[in-house]
Amino acid sequence: MILFAVTAIAVGVLFVFMSNLSRDMRKDKKKLNNTISLLNVVRMKYVNVTKAVDYVADKYDVESSYKLLYVWEQYLEAVKEKEKFEKNNEDLEYFTGRLIRLLKQAGLYDCKIWLTQTSALVNKDERIEIRHNLVERRSKVRDRMEENTKAVKSERDEIDRLMREHHYYVPEILEIIDSVDKICGLNKYKNVS
Repeated sequence: MILFAVTAIAVGVLFVFMSNLSRDMRKDKKKLNNTISLLNVVRMKYVNVTKAVDYVADKYDVESSYKLLYVWEQYLEAVKEKEKFEKNNEDLEYFTGRLIRLLKQAGLYDCKIWLTQTSALVNKDERIEIRHNLVERRSKVRDRMEENTKAVKSERDEIDRLMREHHYYVPEILEIIDSVDKICGLNKYKNVS
């Protein structure tokens, strides 16, 4: 009977031990499944982050985080420069308008020409240089105008000669010559007929 009791107790202990083991195995299996699903989530996040990093590296042509940081700092510096440029541009527009108003009050003929030659407003030597350049330009323009006027006169003389010889279309030719004379500022054409 003792042997039977010891066997029954041993079987009971083994049964309890086995049921605890099977319950622990079920818990461990659930934990293992949860761990596997968490591992899969982490792997997916890792893949997504790796792809994002590769995309940024390709987009900005960088191989390391140091180079990306350098590119980022360059970008921030460029943004600051752009803001500074815009502010300076606004200041320039404001002071340009102010200068034009002051020059108009001074009674200057063409105020906008002085925007490119502001140093001449202050420096007498610059004014003399600009005056010299303007005189040269004026003389060149006058010479060109005289050459063009001579060319028009010689062509007009040739037309006069042809009209005297042929007497064709004289009224139409005279009308064209009058319009050319008005444009060129020449004396009014005298009738040749």
